Amino acid sequence: MAAALERGYPPGGKPLKRGAGRADTVVMDVFVTRQPIFDRHEEIAAYELLFQQPAPLAASAAGTAPVAAGPDEGARLVVLNAALGIGLDQLTGELPAFVSATRHLLASRAFELLDPRRIVVQIALADVRDAAVRVWLDDLYLSGYHLALEGFPAPDETPLLADFEYVKVHVAAAPPATLAPAVAALRGRGVRVVADSVPDRGVRDACLAVGIDLFQGLFSRPETIRKRDLSIEHIRTFHLMKLVRDVDIPEHRVEEEFRSDVSLTFKLLKIVNSAAVGGRGVRSIGHAIRLLGREALARWLGLLLLSNAAGSGIEREMVQTALVRARWCELLADAGSRPLSASSLYMVGLLSFMDRLLGTSVEELLGQMDLAPEVRGALLGHRGPFGQVLALAESYEAGHWDEVLELAGPLGISSTDIPQLYLESVGWAREHTRHL
Repeated sequence: MAAALERGYPPGGKPLKRGAGRADTVVMDVFVTRQPIFDRHEEIAAYELLFQQPAPLAASAAGTAPVAAGPDEGARLVVLNAALGIGLDQLTGELPAFVSATRHLLASRAFELLDPRRIVVQIALADVRDAAVRVWLDDLYLSGYHLALEGFPAPDETPLLADFEYVKVHVAAAPPATLAPAVAALRGRGVRVVADSVPDRGVRDACLAVGIDLFQGLFSRPETIRKRDLSIEHIRTFHLMKLVRDVDIPEHRVEEEFRSDVSLTFKLLKIVNSAAVGGRGVRSIGHAIRLLGREALARWLGLLLLSNAAGSGIEREMVQTALVRARWCELLADAGSRPLSASSLYMVGLLSFMDRLLGTSVEELLGQMDLAPEVRGALLGHRGPFGQVLALAESYEAGHWDEVLELAGPLGISSTDIPQLYLESVGWAREHTRHL
């Protein structure tokens, strides 16, 4: 499995049994999101799945605060849904998935529904101290499952590590320098350490120095990406996005902008002829623009803008997250009690990551584009309905489920629609980035 974290899931491995329906038609009542785990080269190595079963939003409408159900029930449901309905490949592609387990989930034997090469079963140290839990873990280990321990065991508890390949530690609570002896002892046993809650490259470098080589949470802050000047290509793409979105700009003007840029023209023709669009027999640049349509053209320019900003594996993962968020915000536009502009929400989601990708301020980025006041307000301070949708998306990605329910209530968005549309957005982003 250590090698699998470097290469992803083996192409010849046993596939999961899938449901007959597409992922976006599966009825989901579990919130599930993913957080990336990177290796020492800043390449994506795995995802951790976070999940919870929310209480119905009707409770909020009745005047009581929404309360999430217990994690055991939610955990079992998400595993069953992942195995029989969603498919782990929908969430993590070919990469392994770290999935937290509880004693109740282990007792249910729900993990037996999943291919052991696709997941890493993650269990808290306190639970591993339970003799019954260790018996269930032994069964999983002997069946080929891979195990991760949450927390460093005490020196006299090293026998607990017998079945574990990974140990996860929250570096926010334990500075990396203090972990050196424990990390060295674990590496001597062939156990890899995953540093969780890594806020920036400075902490990552300190973790590397003591022998930790897997990191989670590294792309959550703007300062993790080196500041760079906006390139001519970025500025030109911003300008084109503005022209395309302006209904008063005639088509021939947009066509002339593409004619003057050979690189963008080539990318436009490649996009139109891709499997995602299906254009055939393109006769001219104008024909390509008409085949694609202005709304779709604006989306693809956004994709190009993000792809131009991607360099390291962390940055590429940020591009994926930005695309998921953009599409998700767009789909949420029609999910609430008050319909919102889908194209504007797509732009909000797309631009909400650009400051981190380019290492610049939101204000500087917005100075390059003439955006509507409600879009600017959402990006600058989560203001207005667009800002509420963006805040909901950010809370969901972070696994802050109570905040998600609090934000969804006033927007009139169903707790069932939220994860359904998120999963659809994950698939959409993966499909569209393949054609860049």
